[in-house]
Formats: sequence, structure tokens, C-alpha cells
Amino acid sequence: MLDFLNLIGYIMLMSDIRANIFFINTSVSLFEFSLSLFEPSLSLFEPSLILFEPSLCLFQHSLSLFEPSLSLFEPSLILFATSFNNFIFTIDVDIVDHEVICILILANLL
Repeated sequence: MLDFLNLIGYIMLMSDIRANIFFINTSVSLFEFSLSLFEPSLSLFEPSLILFEPSLCLFQHSLSLFEPSLSLFEPSLILFATSFNNFIFTIDVDIVDHEVICILILANLL
């Protein structure tokens, strides 16, 4: 009788383990599926970055117009910011050998 109860307990334990493994596999499959749904949204985000790039070029070109007037300032570092399409550009301008080096830091305004 004891062996029979042990056998039933073993079967119940194994079925519980199999059920847990099935649940884990299902969870992993659902997680992978949700990641595959997330991937197209990333590829939709890429073209907006490509469209954003020419505006950066125009912005850098407009900075070169300020180059002659920068020599009037004493400090070698001028920090200014301007907003553009929900983004803020912080530009560090260093005057090195009469050249202007711009470092563009892009931070999304939330």
C-alpha cells in the first residue's frame, strides 16, 4: 500500500513539474513574441532619425556664421542652448587655433 501511495505521489510530482515546465516554456514563447512585435516599431523609428539628420547639418551650417563674432568673447568656452522640435541642443563651443569645435549633446525633453 505504501508503494502505491509513493507511486501516486511521484506521478503527481512529475505532472506538477511538467505543468511548470510547460508554463515556463509558454511564458518564454510569449516574451519572444512580444519582442518580435517590438522590433517593427524600432524600424519605424529609424527613418525619423534619417529625416532628422539634414536638419542637424543645416543647424551646424548656421553655427559657422557665428564664427567671426566668437573671437570677440574672452572665455574659450561658450555654452548656449536652443530648443528645436521637442529637443534641446546644448552646444559647447571651443575656440582652438581660430577654429570652432562644436560638441552636440542631444537630450530629449520629456
